[in-house]
Amino acid sequence: MKKVIGFIICTLLITATGFSVVGTDENREEFNKNYKTSNLEYSPPLTGLFEWPMFRYNLNNSGYSPSLAPDDDTVLWSKDICYWLDSSPTIKDERLYIMGIDQQYGGYIYCLNPFNGTEIWKTHQQSDEVWGSLTVANGRVYVLGTYYYLYCYDAYTGDVLWKFQADGHCNPMVVNDKVYFGSYWYKGFHCLNATTGDEIWVHDPSTDYQGCTPAIANGKVYIGNDDAFFYCLDAGTGDEIWNYTTGWMIWSSPSVYNNKVYFAADQIYCLNASTGEEIWIEPGIHTSSSPAVAYGNVYIGTGAGDGKVYCFDADTGDEIWQSSSLGSSSYTGPAVADGKVYTSSSGGFNCLDAYTGDIICEFYPSGQGSHTSPAVAYGNVYVGSRADGYIYAFGTPNEPPEIPSKPDGPDKGMVGLEYTFNTSTTDPEGDDVYYLFDWGDGNNSGWIGPYASGATVSASHTWMKGGDYEIRVKAHDGRRESNWSEALIITIENDPPGAPTITGETNGKVGVEYEYTFNAVDPDDHDVKYFIDWGDDNTEWTGYNTSGTDVKVKHTWSEKGTYNIASKAKDEFGVEGPEGTLEVTMPKNKAFNFFNNLLSWLFERFPNVFPILRHMFGL
Repeated sequence: MKKVIGFIICTLLITATGFSVVGTDENREEFNKNYKTSNLEYSPPLTGLFEWPMFRYNLNNSGYSPSLAPDDDTVLWSKDICYWLDSSPTIKDERLYIMGIDQQYGGYIYCLNPFNGTEIWKTHQQSDEVWGSLTVANGRVYVLGTYYYLYCYDAYTGDVLWKFQADGHCNPMVVNDKVYFGSYWYKGFHCLNATTGDEIWVHDPSTDYQGCTPAIANGKVYIGNDDAFFYCLDAGTGDEIWNYTTGWMIWSSPSVYNNKVYFAADQIYCLNASTGEEIWIEPGIHTSSSPAVAYGNVYIGTGAGDGKVYCFDADTGDEIWQSSSLGSSSYTGPAVADGKVYTSSSGGFNCLDAYTGDIICEFYPSGQGSHTSPAVAYGNVYVGSRADGYIYAFGTPNEPPEIPSKPDGPDKGMVGLEYTFNTSTTDPEGDDVYYLFDWGDGNNSGWIGPYASGATVSASHTWMKGGDYEIRVKAHDGRRESNWSEALIITIENDPPGAPTITGETNGKVGVEYEYTFNAVDPDDHDVKYFIDWGDDNTEWTGYNTSGTDVKVKHTWSEKGTYNIASKAKDEFGVEGPEGTLEVTMPKNKAFNFFNNLLSWLFERFPNVFPILRHMFGL
């Protein structure tokens, strides 16, 4: 009986659709080439390998990945993991995570190799099913159970680190050290410490949240509710910023893009993400599917409606195309990549042309099809099948590039100078190759390329501190990544500036300002600045000046005595040289100086008076 109830609820509530923005067929290649992830809080490097570490790819729930993606239904591998499968896959750090449900209403969390499906580890989660995605962040896996707990597992071992009493159908979202999710029977929208599981805040614990997955952007959390309200909350405090009512419970997970938020209920809504003001409504579709948006278009399935996927203009809501029926229902969110829309329904798994809606390929497992959202990573598409309990990977076999050659370049250098290094590798399939140089000082080149397989590649770097550095390089072909190359060790030297010469008055009067000249030569011709200790508890730094040029600084002593002026030079890369000194004497104090000035005034007024005193004081 419980299984039947679970099936009915899941069929109605699973929320995972997608919007994506695309252009016309003629600019398809350009749009894929120039994809930018601005306005997305999870933004991998443009030419890096793209993974799928959370529901709908990123914190915005965009449902779009810049990854390569397959053109057909070739099965790379498949694996029977359970009796019942409603969990959507997530992929991070060359590991795939998914939960399969057994006949005891619990199941196993699986960690699999995404390239061949082999099991890395699995952990039993007793009596607590999962209908959403697992979220991977900070070396942990976050899983919201349907009945009892939010779990935090170690991503590398499967060990339980902590659990928090909650339940729901959504996917927890992790931002830095906070995890956000809505709970159903235990009520409220929660923010926890992602490391410890301690609650930071809860919003409206009196209300049942259906548990649609939140979208998080620009320090705000966007979430729908069973009470037919859509909320915008402050991500740090949980304070309500605005709300909007639809008149129908919201099971659709929102997407945020270009300061617009999209979600579905009795119709499709587009609101201003800052104010909650309505921009457009599409009244023709009543769905629980979750929208995603990118490049000006929106893709969404019709849930229990006509089994179609629709494409709308993201700014106006105008319909661009609708697909043919893909099955009796299409609940799950499309994954959009490489000009294609991947979706699953009660009919099976489908691939559509993102620009026309035409079906490119279809895959039909036996039974009831799929109710999980596809994920795109490493150039493959991953989707679970409710019908047979299998996880499927679509794509073709691919081997990573060979390990690049040891970087070729100088093994000695100077701080502040740029040096160039070369490497190369080949790809087994002849694919173009991207390279990443690690310079050993906390910096890297970023992924550069693509380059033809076997081509020699160059990259340059400047070190800002002296020391020994290991230079390594690795490569990827858009789907697989090589290991690091053998390291080239470069020794970066930076000779210190010489001791400054100090010239100026060595015998002076208290209260009189004197000018001193400082000059130090840096053997590497770096700019230098001077630290000056005047010997009277006063110190200062000059600004930077060209090596070997005179720098003039003035100073006044207020007490009589002998002072040691000490100075050292520091070059523009922080290396300090030895100290130079100059001894000065200030023999007269202020009181004597005042008396002396008074006598001088008298003698100037009366030059023929007090010749003996004039001779005595040397005036």
